[in-house]
Amino acid sequence: MKNKIIKILTSSAALALVTGSPAVAEAWKTCPPGSYISSAVINGQTAVVCRICPAGTTSPMDNPSIAGCRPCPAGTYGSNAGGVAECTTCPAGTTSPAGSSSAESCQKITCAPGSFLNANTTACILCDNGFYCPGGTFSPSTSTQGMIACPGATYSATTGAASCTPCPSGYTANTTAGKWELSQCQIKCPAGQYVASANGPCVTCAVGSYCPGSTIAYGYTGVKMICPSGTTSPAGSINVAACALAKTGTSVGTSYTM
Repeated sequence: MKNKIIKILTSSAALALVTGSPAVAEAWKTCPPGSYISSAVINGQTAVVCRICPAGTTSPMDNPSIAGCRPCPAGTYGSNAGGVAECTTCPAGTTSPAGSSSAESCQKITCAPGSFLNANTTACILCDNGFYCPGGTFSPSTSTQGMIACPGATYSATTGAASCTPCPSGYTANTTAGKWELSQCQIKCPAGQYVASANGPCVTCAVGSYCPGSTIAYGYTGVKMICPSGTTSPAGSINVAACALAKTGTSVGTSYTM
């Protein structure tokens, strides 16, 4: 069905409409915003008419064809009846798809788990690594919404995470928020202990060595220092001063242990 005629112009302009005569330009000036110039047969006569633009669109004055009826931009809406001169802005905290034709189209934005609402947009995008996005319904804002840095001893190594991954057991020393890789999980070995094998726990420093203690990233080993030649130390020694016990068993200094 053709759009509703809102105004009938002079029949003499109909031929100009068909032939493209400059006379058509004069007809445009009589069609209001929200409409376009067209033709119709009325009482057996071809006439130039103004028709209402389709629902969800608008047009400026002097619109020469239906192609000039442009969809209302995102965040606005037109009318189900068509023919609006200007699209109406959605209420604060809501938005709408382009081409919306009623206020019911203005809604808050729902982002699926693993995505968040980017600042100053109406687009849900994938969560960054180091963060998690539980999803939810948001109002458009100048601030990013729904993206939360992984807290405590957790991390997220991929984009689009709906939750964070706990660090391995024991590797909970680094509580800085926003960790984006497993190696940022750390274990803190006290003085007298170290990580002997990658990803392992803290163990007691062996006889003949000392361990000052250190914080080790997951995937790495800790610090163990060997006593100087000719000396040894008890297990669990914490510094070089403990390397004063001669290998013959004669004590020539003080040992320090945990």
